[in-house]
Amino acid sequence: MYGYESTNCELETDMCTNITCENSGICVSSYLSWTCRCLDSTIYTGLYCQVKSSSLKQKELLSKSFAIIAIVALSCVVAFVIIMDILKYVFNIDPVDRERRRLRLENEKQQEKKLRRKRFFKTSSKH
Repeated sequence: MYGYESTNCELETDMCTNITCENSGICVSSYLSWTCRCLDSTIYTGLYCQVKSSSLKQKELLSKSFAIIAIVALSCVVAFVIIMDILKYVFNIDPVDRERRRLRLENEKQQEKKLRRKRFFKTSSKH
């Protein structure tokens, strides 16, 4: 008899043996038939759970967009570092030299002020 096995036909045939449900769907054999039960029916639908919902498609598109933006940003940083190194080591142009000198001068002035204060307090405390 179709759908049953064994010598006395007491075992129901598993109808899911050749059925592959997609996206983690689970095949359920019942009454000489089968159905794929989708893990989350709000995300996947269809006979084999193969149809994606529009919200899932939007989320996938959004995540791909963020990935592309991140790759572009990292590429820009790497390109900037390479260009700065080429300017400095190949053409002997240091684009931040002026800023470095200015910061060094400010730092020296700060140190000089601190020294004057220490001297002033030392000499004033002796009197």
